[in-house]
Amino acid sequence: MVSLRRSTLDGRRERCHCHRRPASARRVESTWTTRDHFATVPLVARHATEPWIERIKRFVRSSLVGALAAILDFVVLELCVRALGLAPWVGKVVAVTVGTTTQFVGSRYYAFRAERGHLPRQMRWFLVVELVGFWVNVGAFRVLERYAHLPIELATIFSGSISYFGFSYPIWHWVFRLTPEDLARASQPEAS
Repeated sequence: MVSLRRSTLDGRRERCHCHRRPASARRVESTWTTRDHFATVPLVARHATEPWIERIKRFVRSSLVGALAAILDFVVLELCVRALGLAPWVGKVVAVTVGTTTQFVGSRYYAFRAERGHLPRQMRWFLVVELVGFWVNVGAFRVLERYAHLPIELATIFSGSISYFGFSYPIWHWVFRLTPEDLARASQPEAS
């Protein structure tokens, strides 16, 4: 018998056992959790009832993925500008492309743990968000490098932070949410 916790919309925590779940808990919109993993529920309900520790853990995981993407962005930029002699903004375009790919894979599988989600939908919306974030990143880089006269190393760190914390991360919660269709598809046994 597995012990489960349920968060009600008013923030109360209830304990139940699997065989005694009320009918309302069987709906996709329920907020049942196991001890190890917060159940995926619609975005509004999740943020209304999700424990702060889970939000912090997701933010830390996403920050680790973001740090890896930023390191790759930095290395690729340095290679493009210093080794290949490309213009700084061209090197930044290549670097952001590599970093964005890393960010999608890491966000989907590690930070948001949304591998059960519909991949084409997640890719499509991630690309839309990142196209806007890309130009926020490149634009901020261009302003910092050209008009603030920062070295490209500092400009890339600041522009990436502006794009990540100010735009992309807040919207990714919506991109990587699991819809009721995703949950229904994941619960169906695979046909052999």
